[in-house]
Amino acid sequence: TPLSEDAPAPLAGAEHLDALRALLAELFAIPPASATATNDLRDDHALDELDHHELTVEIEDRWQVRLDATQAEEARSLGRFCELLAAAGARVRR
Repeated sequence: TPLSEDAPAPLAGAEHLDALRALLAELFAIPPASATATNDLRDDHALDELDHHELTVEIEDRWQVRLDATQAEEARSLGRFCELLAAAGARVRR
């Protein structure tokens, strides 16, 4: 069935969300169930600048992509990282 015009658009790169949740759990012991696409990584999960940088570097290494440095620095949610991965042409990690 086609999407209605009122239906929200799917999140760009949403197929990466589960892998990003697992990565947060591995790096920072954040339970995957508590990491949504819209949670603020700094406010809701208490990631500081160093944690955020570590996350960005790990994402680039695991997905073998280079994210735009400014956009990655400003990414405050897993949803935004999903969008950046999609824009970089990252393949879904299984």
